[in-house]
Amino acid sequence: AGSALRELVRVDAAALAALAAVAATAPDAAAVRLRRSSLDRLARDCARVLDERAADLAGLWDATAHRPLRDAVEALDPAVRDRFDRLWLLAGEPPLPKSLRRLVRLPGIADAHAFDLAARRVRRALGLLAVRDDPALARAVRRRAAAPPLCALTVHVTCARPEIPLAVIAGPRRATVPGFPATSLADEDGPWRSAFPAVRELGTDTGGFWDEVAEHGLRAPASWLAAGGWPVLWARAHRD
Repeated sequence: AGSALRELVRVDAAALAALAAVAATAPDAAAVRLRRSSLDRLARDCARVLDERAADLAGLWDATAHRPLRDAVEALDPAVRDRFDRLWLLAGEPPLPKSLRRLVRLPGIADAHAFDLAARRVRRALGLLAVRDDPALARAVRRRAAAPPLCALTVHVTCARPEIPLAVIAGPRRATVPGFPATSLADEDGPWRSAFPAVRELGTDTGGFWDEVAEHGLRAPASWLAAGGWPVLWARAHRD
């Protein structure tokens, strides 16, 4: 499968540049640096990048959504995926089985694997900033927060229940989320349910989401909301 994967790997230059900004290194050294950083240091690096506007939240979110090795596996001929039925483990965390460890050391695959791991680490750092009510993240959300990161981070905070000032976005047992365009937590194809896989990468189990919504409602850090509250923030996320 190695040669087939190598032909399908494509690393996006803009995504790599965003990770390099977080790592404060040359692009070719960014993934290794991010993987070796502690989560606390990585969170500080993300806060620095957001405050310096080297990348905005939407751009950083898009960059960390890029997974060159995962995408290459998904693009493989189905017959090849069926033959090598453990390739899906490449989308998980180390340690990998011995056969896959050999695979990810191959030229052309090693860099893609390192990028995937680094992107997931940056997502985890963003989740940490959210539950800490980090002011750099709050400023970035107020400046420009596209719908995907805004939904994922809000669900993350709702599930995590951090001891920070929280604002109720939608009341207890309410599925309809105010704002335009209107959305519903119950819509399986809507932005909230679609965010669940990313929420888990931010560091929270979504299993308790509905219990939290029933008891406390959908909540977000109060520091994210400026004049006009959630409806203004939500409308801006769709306008930008």
